[in-house]
Amino acid sequence: MKRLNTEYDRAPSASLLAGAAQAHNQVTLLRSHAPRGRIRRELSISAAESATLMGQLVWDASQRHDHVVAVQYFDQAIEAAREIRDPVLEAHAHLRKGFIALYGTKDPEEGFLALPIRAPCRIVLPVPRRE
Repeated sequence: MKRLNTEYDRAPSASLLAGAAQAHNQVTLLRSHAPRGRIRRELSISAAESATLMGQLVWDASQRHDHVVAVQYFDQAIEAAREIRDPVLEAHAHLRKGFIALYGTKDPEEGFLALPIRAPCRIVLPVPRRE
């Protein structure tokens, strides 16, 4: 996953999609059979990271048209992050979902205005001053 995340900034998303999907499917399968404990926690971290990357890749490779599948991956990332109570991984997936709502479906209310309500971290958006 680290290699794929590094390549995300350098290579076209479509070229990374197959490898990322294979890695994500492997992590998801291993996680579903892992007993509770340290190994499952590490697999949940990997699952959250790989699902977030998959959401990004799907959205980018579809030229930002495939909102549904990308959001499904971000939801998987949120679920994995919540299982291990990792607010940073969860907030990252919520942030990516917000980008899709803002730039994909053009719904700023669903995107960033509702984000502080759903995200586990406190996100403070600046309020414009009236002069």
